[in-house]
Amino acid sequence: MSRTTGLAKLEGDLPSAQRLGHLLDALGASEVGTSLAAWIAQRRPRFVSLRPDRFSKHAAQDERWRVLVNEKIEVEA
Repeated sequence: MSRTTGLAKLEGDLPSAQRLGHLLDALGASEVGTSLAAWIAQRRPRFVSLRPDRFSKHAAQDERWRVLVNEKIEVEA
């Protein structure tokens, strides 16, 4: 188990873990989230909005993290 997964288990906030995983992928650090993705998949979570305060009816779906992508992420180098 990775440190990230251990912290997610300790915190117990599954939607935040889903959003974190999506952001890790967006940053090109998907290997960091591998065990986190497995832990999340075991829990069979519902889809959550990347931005809970924004409309997400027509948002793209990130199946790996079960996130509704209703916000564009800009990564600065």
